[in-house]
Amino acid sequence: MHHEAKWNRWVEAERAADLEAATAVMAQWTRAEPGFRHKTPQEVEEWLVSWEAEYEAGRAERERQRRARAAGYDERRHQARLALVEQQSILKAQIAERTGLQEKTRFPGMDERRRAAEIAKLDADVAETEANIVALICEVGDPETVVDVTGWLPSHRRELAMTDFIYWRCDEVQRLRGEVDRLTAEAGAADRTQRRELRAEADRVRRRFEALRAMASLEAKDMCSDCFRPADWHGWSTSGDPAFLGSGPCPAWPRWSARLRRLHEMLSSSQKRPEPAAVPKPQPLAVISSGKSIDEVIEELSRISVEHPGAEVRRGSRNRWEIWPSENTAPHSGLDR
Repeated sequence: MHHEAKWNRWVEAERAADLEAATAVMAQWTRAEPGFRHKTPQEVEEWLVSWEAEYEAGRAERERQRRARAAGYDERRHQARLALVEQQSILKAQIAERTGLQEKTRFPGMDERRRAAEIAKLDADVAETEANIVALICEVGDPETVVDVTGWLPSHRRELAMTDFIYWRCDEVQRLRGEVDRLTAEAGAADRTQRRELRAEADRVRRRFEALRAMASLEAKDMCSDCFRPADWHGWSTSGDPAFLGSGPCPAWPRWSARLRRLHEMLSSSQKRPEPAAVPKPQPLAVISSGKSIDEVIEELSRISVEHPGAEVRRGSRNRWEIWPSENTAPHSGLDR
């Protein structure tokens, strides 16, 4: 159970009763090796001191090697390695697309002349990508010997990515479990329309939860060395398994990274555009308040009629009369003038 919990951290909580029972049984065992004896407290202390000294020596040596590699960091070679991995992914996608067109499993109803043209274009694309790969291999050499700016090799970074991914996956499974329970409970208390939407969302979240929970354990070699995702989640196409957010190109790949930067710049520039000026709310040409005498009203209406011929009277708020331009005449509001 402890071994399984390294990959599925929730096992210890879900099987706590089993673990307690197994621990109780182990307490009943006795050692059967001939001449076995327990270490004395002094011997245990000496062993711990020796182990710590050995560990520290190994850590110091690993740090020395890392610093030495970092001193020889080559930015151009590092970027070339990333470009090489990206081009290899692009080539894989191009070959798969060409094969699908040739075997008519991709767009089976496509016009044959257009199909032939698309295949010819892909042939040229494949040849260009293969040439790019050959050139990059000459520049990079062995990709596994290329260090990053901190001096870590790809194998080291995969080990770090493995640790990050294990924690992320376990946290995500626990979060999605709670999200499924929440959506299911809300659906049970909602009306018919909301219930259908909540159930659909719960099904989507449940599929992701079940897919992540059922994942077979991975090893460091299965990870991408440039992000914390598994390497087989990457591809030049973003139409990967919808259960996994992040399927698609690695964000560290130069060509894809450039696309993301351009998209970010476009979004940033659109956010900086000034907001359109607010259109002022139309106002009446004049207002005649209530409580005036008939003579005062007639006098005011006569004056308004001269200034705004064709205007019409409408009922306003608080028992007032409002004078507005007639819909059949040109407006004469203060704004228009």
